[in-house]
Amino acid sequence: MGALSLALVVLGAALPVFSGPLPLPDLRPSTEAAAAKPAAPRALSDLSASSGASPFAAAVEAPPAPLSRLTTGIPYREAPVLAGKARVLLLHSLVTWTSPNPALLNLAADYPGDIALLDIHDISASSGSNPTLAELSSYDVVILATDMPLLNGTALGDLLADYVDLGGKVIVTLLSWIPGWDLGGRFVSGGYLPFAVADTRHFDTLTLGSFDAGHPIMSGVTALGCTFQSWPTVNPGSYTAARWSNDQPLAVVKGSVVGFNFLPTATHLTGNIGPLFRNAVAFLMTLRLRVLVAPSDIYPSELVAELVKDPKIGAVDYYDARISTPSLAQLSRYDAVITWPNYPYANRVAMGDALADYVDIGGKVILGGFCWYTNGNSLGGAIITGGYSPLNTTTGGNHYASANLGSYDGSHPILWGVTAVSSQFRDFTSLAAGATAAALWDDAENFAAFKGNVVALNAGLMDGGFSGQVPLVARNAVKYLVLVYPSAQASAYSGSAPLTVAFTGSATGGQPPYTYRWDFGDGTSSAEQNPSHTYASPGHFLVSFYPKDSAGHEGTMGFYVDVSAGLTLSASRTPASGTAPLAVSFTSTPAGGTPPYTYDWNWGDGTAHGTTQNPSHTFAAGGVFTTVLTVTDAQGHTASQTLTTTVSPALQAFAGGAPASGHAPLATTFFGFAAGGTPPYAYAWSFSDGGSASGASATHTFASAGSYTATLTVTDAAARTATSSPVSVTVTVPPPVIASLTKKGNPFRIVVSGSNLQSGIQVYINGGLWSNVTYQSASQITLKGRSALKTAVPPRTPTTFRFVNPDTGEATVTWSY
Repeated sequence: MGALSLALVVLGAALPVFSGPLPLPDLRPSTEAAAAKPAAPRALSDLSASSGASPFAAAVEAPPAPLSRLTTGIPYREAPVLAGKARVLLLHSLVTWTSPNPALLNLAADYPGDIALLDIHDISASSGSNPTLAELSSYDVVILATDMPLLNGTALGDLLADYVDLGGKVIVTLLSWIPGWDLGGRFVSGGYLPFAVADTRHFDTLTLGSFDAGHPIMSGVTALGCTFQSWPTVNPGSYTAARWSNDQPLAVVKGSVVGFNFLPTATHLTGNIGPLFRNAVAFLMTLRLRVLVAPSDIYPSELVAELVKDPKIGAVDYYDARISTPSLAQLSRYDAVITWPNYPYANRVAMGDALADYVDIGGKVILGGFCWYTNGNSLGGAIITGGYSPLNTTTGGNHYASANLGSYDGSHPILWGVTAVSSQFRDFTSLAAGATAAALWDDAENFAAFKGNVVALNAGLMDGGFSGQVPLVARNAVKYLVLVYPSAQASAYSGSAPLTVAFTGSATGGQPPYTYRWDFGDGTSSAEQNPSHTYASPGHFLVSFYPKDSAGHEGTMGFYVDVSAGLTLSASRTPASGTAPLAVSFTSTPAGGTPPYTYDWNWGDGTAHGTTQNPSHTFAAGGVFTTVLTVTDAQGHTASQTLTTTVSPALQAFAGGAPASGHAPLATTFFGFAAGGTPPYAYAWSFSDGGSASGASATHTFASAGSYTATLTVTDAAARTATSSPVSVTVTVPPPVIASLTKKGNPFRIVVSGSNLQSGIQVYINGGLWSNVTYQSASQITLKGRSALKTAVPPRTPTTFRFVNPDTGEATVTWSY
């Protein structure tokens, strides 16, 4: 078997995009796996058994490969892109009545971003020559198109096999496998060619039939037609990605070789020819995985058929471990190795030790049923005894009883897409220390478990040893062990600018530890596992998360973050000015940001804030009020606007008067003024004695004694009114007026002269009532009493006299003689 070079994988469609992150639990293998390995590393020796012919004979004649994983340092992207422009060489013998299809000849011109150049070399027997290996090695992909006999098909076949062994990729087309025009040499005998050599030519008019729309080779290919093809047999280990309308194979993949069952000439092929060849070139140029199926068993066609149909898996090689044991150098050429013993190994201990050595240098191993069944066929060596295996035997026996899928973790990559499995070839096992079970059989026996770089599938993997999706579980296990499966989340998938998003990422599978890279979609990136990023401007941003393991394999997960315009605000009020109390209606219109919004109106007058979108507020007093509206969106972003309202003071009336008290009749002059409101003003006076007046000032006479009030009412131009506080006026009766007191002689008496002396007036001398008073007139009264009066009013002694009229008016004087 010669196809031992590293095969490369599919240019997928665009980066997978999800509306939200794909939920993947953190199922990273336990670090206890490392602790379970032997304390001291064993020598990395060639442990091949000498019995039987080795299918690696051709490879081991070359210088031994370094003991390291070939994929180390070569990035693998879950959604891969073409790493560089491919250099393509067209080898052809289309030299007589046909010529290459223009779409094939124009690949470099039509796809300059993917294909750097397309050179043409004639290999026909009539006029051509075979290139050297050095010449071929300067190209990334070789396309072979033959319609006339080759110069030397055997030499060309050996040359192409050597080219593939060096990492080259080949696309073969019709007549490459038809006798007389066919390739020979190791390209055919070594299993490189996807089709068996046979004369199966047909001139049928066919169109595109069934095809795998998810396969990268068929991306964008919806129409093809041909008039010359064959009915070939597809070689084992190949995957048919598309068929013609007569169900014959159209596009077949085998390792680093793609086979197209048509003649790529201008007259025999129509449709999406350019995209098909471009896809094939890109598919071959992108890193794919190599898997070695190395059981102690016959060729497992059902398992291989499942493995090869995965675009992420390149070559799937078979090694019969009944005959010999692969060396570490041979194992190291593969990303993963699958093994099980349906027959005794050539050397069960050597096989287990080689696999343990392979795991120690980063290799991945999948163990199938009977590995733990100690009947002489089981796997031995360090892979079983050194703590690598996720399962241990419990009884050394086997169930030989059919079981179906029981409980399982459907979110784990090993079980993705798996719904039904069954097998009767199951060992009695227990879960090893540090291992994790991903699935059980319905009788609670272990089915799928993982530990470090090893997955255990406790089921028969040979043809006839299972039913259902057991091969799919093995295929998933290969990718889980080798590829990196990302899980990423964002704290927000939408919001308004500036939007700060906290990202969290993790990875499973591959070879921990991981490094991380985030592309935020706005031209910035981060190497942190859990970064935070602020989007300053609106946009539709594709966020890509790239975890990479220590072997250089990189996974990709993408999702969008939608950033809308930042929060903006407009607000208004009506009216903008007026007189207190002023009722104002406010309106607000927020935009952008992330609804719902909350509102805060600070009126500026010291009253409680408003919280509705369009409130009303009354300003009770005059002044210039600055109202501030602050709107907050669901992300906590704010926008503010300020509105000024000018409020004139409320209408007020003020009044006063003088004199405020006096004897009746009392004439009081009143004066008033207004403030606030809207000038001009009208004034109206109201007096409590029933009188009224108008004007800013007025004089009113109160005729009789009493307590009176005067009130001013002001009316402004807007018909608002205000009333002043009452002005109080006190009017008293007039007192008697004492002009003089005169002493008269014999008999002794005192004559009082004045005015407003009323009949019945009372006179008090030093507080005592003097009863002997003679009323003469309003201007004179006489006090009598002779000696008694003289005694009451002694000479040269100031004496107090109080005169009280019947109407309560009184006067007090002090007099002496």
